[in-house]
Amino acid sequence: MRMPLTWLLVGVAATLVGCVETEVYRCGAERSCGEGTCESTGLCSFPDVSCPDGRRYGSLSGALADQCVSADLPDGGGGDGAVDAGASDGASPDGPGPDAGACDLGTPCLSGVMSQGRCVYTPVSGACEDGLACTRGDICSGGVCLAGAWDNGFGACSSASVPIYRSVGPSMSTPLASGGGNPLRIRGETATFAVALPVQVGVGDVIQYDANDDGVVDSLAFIHGRTSSTVFTVRDTEGGYPRPTQQDDGDWLLMRSYISLAAALAMTENTSIAAGLRDFESCGPSCDLVSRHRSFHIAAYADAVDLARVFVTSWRADARNWLTIFTPTRPDQVGVSQRHDGTWGTGYRRTQGIDIQVPFVRLDGLSLRVDELDRVYLIGLDQGRSGEVEIAHSYAEMAHPTTWFRVYDVFGTNPVLVRVSNSIGISRSTASDSYVFYNNQGTSQAYFYNCTGMAVGGVVFQKDQGPMEVVNGLGVITGTGVAYRGLQTATDVVTYSVSSDASLGAWPTGNNRASQTIRFVNLAGGDLHLSASDTAAHDRGSNLTGSAAITIVDDVDGQPRPALPTTWDIGADELP
Repeated sequence: MRMPLTWLLVGVAATLVGCVETEVYRCGAERSCGEGTCESTGLCSFPDVSCPDGRRYGSLSGALADQCVSADLPDGGGGDGAVDAGASDGASPDGPGPDAGACDLGTPCLSGVMSQGRCVYTPVSGACEDGLACTRGDICSGGVCLAGAWDNGFGACSSASVPIYRSVGPSMSTPLASGGGNPLRIRGETATFAVALPVQVGVGDVIQYDANDDGVVDSLAFIHGRTSSTVFTVRDTEGGYPRPTQQDDGDWLLMRSYISLAAALAMTENTSIAAGLRDFESCGPSCDLVSRHRSFHIAAYADAVDLARVFVTSWRADARNWLTIFTPTRPDQVGVSQRHDGTWGTGYRRTQGIDIQVPFVRLDGLSLRVDELDRVYLIGLDQGRSGEVEIAHSYAEMAHPTTWFRVYDVFGTNPVLVRVSNSIGISRSTASDSYVFYNNQGTSQAYFYNCTGMAVGGVVFQKDQGPMEVVNGLGVITGTGVAYRGLQTATDVVTYSVSSDASLGAWPTGNNRASQTIRFVNLAGGDLHLSASDTAAHDRGSNLTGSAAITIVDDVDGQPRPALPTTWDIGADELP
């Protein structure tokens, strides 16, 4: 079905109450409408391709609210601009009247009329649009648009996937914001708050609110995007349009969806969510994303240290419907980045490992430091499934001083294509069999691109089984260990890489450089950013723009890598 365009709501110095004359915002200049246009009527309009003139009045335009700007009038409908959009023109306070547009919630499932200066709504039956392009036969029921069946034969729907966002805030069970003095309005997929929300609010966070204005919270909306600190894109539990607010709501609470990554994967919701709304996940801990046509995105926030061990099992994903666990960084996701800065103790961080047993899992921007006899990342597909696993922008440290366990460990019985990029790995163990980047799966292909590793007594890049490719790899040894070991010239690739020891001497071709003095910001302290004085890795790498094996556009900190033909730095960090 056609997905209607939404527009920003202007909430400048306006009191969003009911549907009387006060609900009019008059612009005095183009910039006072944000992304919109200040029409000659003194009202703001916003782009909408469904309108003949390509513009629609905003919600604070009185009688013209949410109406298309008239195509047959030069500046948007008001003639000489003298129209008073807040005037009633003698209309009765009851019944439709010219102000009835203010009661339009943007859904055909509720019909609104003005009664005593207040919008009153009645459920309407019939067809509707649930906000999901590939469902057919959506129908109104009880004032709510219910999704129809998924239609694989419609357009590109056989290969489409609906994104679902949830948030994880370790130990953050309490609300991040609430409605006292900050009314919420939801129209279509846009949620608008009167007052700016905290900067740590972002994608995946859940809003519980009172849609029908009866004083009881009855609906959930999940943040899918951030336009500003007051305007967010929201969707319901299944990724469709959430219920609109019949009146601006002051009963809402905004929270993290889950309070640990383990809870998110088990789908054990934040207990601060209202009991009647809390059990919102429909697929359970053995979630089949493929049959549901969903890609699942878990946004991890830097609220505290996440202490629970994680096992990614039972989920079913494929090349279209990935399970992604990531840290929000961009302004359209969150007000302040939740990713680590390339060192331990910042961003979303964990002290327990992650065991990945199913394919099509993507981890981006996580920080882990394990100080016990356990792996940091174990990638082992042992459930009869093959596929891909991606890890990027990761900080992973094995802090235990004597363990033989590994940091990035590819191990299992089923073939998997593993791509690790822009990541840092550290093993502080004196054990000779403690490895940082390791492939021990005979039928798996492991790519380690632009990775920086440090080992004390173990090995940075170790291969026992399966083909392995290291490009722009950086290995540094601080004890008796080895930077590169076990890779074979007949089956493996090592190019544009550097080592602090002589182990890369076995790879004299491919622009590799052995026995180099590599300078870091603070090697002993675990800050493996390149020092500005470094010459061993700086500008010595290969520019991987357009690589068929892996997509890299930035470094571990999210700083852009240079475009062709400029050379890149070796390792996870790119100096300015």
